[in-house]
Amino acid sequence: MYTDLNVQLLRCKSVAEVQYTLEDVLQERLQLSCAVIKSFKGPHAIPELQQRLFTEKRFQSETFFFGRLSQHERQLLFSEQAAESVALMLLGDNKDLGILAIGSADPSHFTPDMDTLLLQQLQQVLNIILPPMMGY
Repeated sequence: MYTDLNVQLLRCKSVAEVQYTLEDVLQERLQLSCAVIKSFKGPHAIPELQQRLFTEKRFQSETFFFGRLSQHERQLLFSEQAAESVALMLLGDNKDLGILAIGSADPSHFTPDMDTLLLQQLQQVLNIILPPMMGY
């Protein structure tokens, strides 16, 4: 199924299509509560100060974060959607594109000791397809 997701993503022509595909696969098929791409640049970007604070806190040595977030962080990434545990990945070869945030209503779904292999593959695909779509 992850291979199928990556192939679908490679066919996308816009960030909106990528977002829709991620939602379709992660929410509909894997029963996760939300999946969202939060950009670091552009009209809908996370404000720069919040970006810096967030990345310093959650991505000290890794490009992934698994676990729980503060209420403020959940609001920033997911608005009102249920995200009791999350998987976050930094996007961009220089980690400057944004964040893919995946949320689960189950507080124990995503844990810090999770394997990142499948998410690394997804990250690689997104790092290839997103920059041209986002004007980088």
